[in-house]
Amino acid sequence: MKSYNLYFLSQLEDDRLFGQTEAVLAGRQLPLTIKNHERRSVKGLVDLLFPLCPSPEYFDGFAFSYTIPHIGKEFDLLKITDLGVLNIELKSTNVGRKNIREQLTKNKYYLSHLSLPITTYTYVLKTDRFYGLNEKNELVNVSKHEVALSVMIHTVNYRENFDELFKACEYLISPIATPERFLSGSYFLTQHQQYAKNRILSRIESGKRYVAISGSPGTGKTLLLYDLCKELSGNRRCLFLYPDHLEEGHHKISSALPMLDIKSLLEIDIAQIILNDYHVIFIDEANRLEPMFFDQLIALSEKNHIPLLMTHEEGLAITKEEMEEKIAERIANLPRIERVHLSNTIRANEDLLYFISVLFEQKLHRQAVAPQNVSLFYVPEQSLAASMQYYAHLGYESFDFRSVNKINSFCAGTEYEKALVVLDGQFYYNNAKKLCYREKDGILVINRLKRTLLKVREQAVILVTDLELYRQLLVLFSDKKDTVNVPTLANKKGAVKKKENEIQFKKIPPFC
Repeated sequence: MKSYNLYFLSQLEDDRLFGQTEAVLAGRQLPLTIKNHERRSVKGLVDLLFPLCPSPEYFDGFAFSYTIPHIGKEFDLLKITDLGVLNIELKSTNVGRKNIREQLTKNKYYLSHLSLPITTYTYVLKTDRFYGLNEKNELVNVSKHEVALSVMIHTVNYRENFDELFKACEYLISPIATPERFLSGSYFLTQHQQYAKNRILSRIESGKRYVAISGSPGTGKTLLLYDLCKELSGNRRCLFLYPDHLEEGHHKISSALPMLDIKSLLEIDIAQIILNDYHVIFIDEANRLEPMFFDQLIALSEKNHIPLLMTHEEGLAITKEEMEEKIAERIANLPRIERVHLSNTIRANEDLLYFISVLFEQKLHRQAVAPQNVSLFYVPEQSLAASMQYYAHLGYESFDFRSVNKINSFCAGTEYEKALVVLDGQFYYNNAKKLCYREKDGILVINRLKRTLLKVREQAVILVTDLELYRQLLVLFSDKKDTVNVPTLANKKGAVKKKENEIQFKKIPPFC
């Protein structure tokens, strides 16, 4: 999304024309649906400040209704320059000091990763008043002269494209990987997650026994479950069950929250649960429960009226047992269950999500994809060990997908900052152009590969040991109509020569 001059936009007094013009200026594919009070708030702000900063140039570089991709966090007015960040929230009427302070505090959090001074205000159209935060994050009244001065100061080299500055991974913490940030509350849920949280808490208070949070990898199920656990363990004895062996982050969280116990599903039995008299039980990756333990938990819940809050994946089983036992289906069919579905994938940007979708189903390929956080390389078998060692030194977690028998070591609940995956000639595209694996139960390998890529937060590297598979994957980085020749030894730089019906590729860096 691009920034533009707010002064000229404010001169339009027709809501629809305002939206159409804003879309053109911002480079939106579709115009916003502009409400009358939103347009009037923009005009009221500009009319109030223009006598104090009497030149349209001071209103350059603004963006209206900018939303961070995949996070759902929106800023009414935003301007980013070399000198700092200016944010102004617009209210047609006074919504109360508490709500204003809460919004401005969240805004400062989301803008803080830019490492620039942040100035944030709220403008109330009905009263022509401004509010801001002082150094202690207390809400204070602000004069229009102070706001006008801020507008005039923020004019040095303003940014034109905001999407390049905001990345979802900057805001989305992993409770286990960063327990300190989780325990200190240095995060906010997305709007989608917050809505789900409010709904779940109200259902628990009204006596709901079961809550199932479903969604594909990367939708924020685990963070939501931990956030609910932290809140409910403030006054209730809670148990959190994890599907694999506990990590250091689990122990830190459990130690910091006196009313919470975190246990591995591999190390606990029903007798321990009964003995400790828990009031709420949380289960991450509940689709991996053994049928007998699942039945015992349900019986315990019914008998002692203990709420069970669970997350489960959808259709991406990674073991034979998980596929055959269909625990996810049994969870969904529990009586009186509250089902919450998280549909917004927030762990990856749009380019990465598109790449993942066409990787597994090439018929979806419509345009060239070259996401900056994905690198694709052909590596012969004899060079694979050295290549994997190279990326290990760069901090990449390695995943070798060359055998269905390796999947039992896969930790489904973990997220990865950097991941390297290895694909061999056992992977192929069927007649429907879907990625498959030749071994028996190969769908488990495909599911694991998809889970891994959806849980990558920063960088993914794909090493391919089969030349034909590499040739097919390289097509994803070109326009569908074009053909691709694999680089040969004669082409020392590895670039594809541009011929009549071919495309010139930029060199893809091994890491960013």
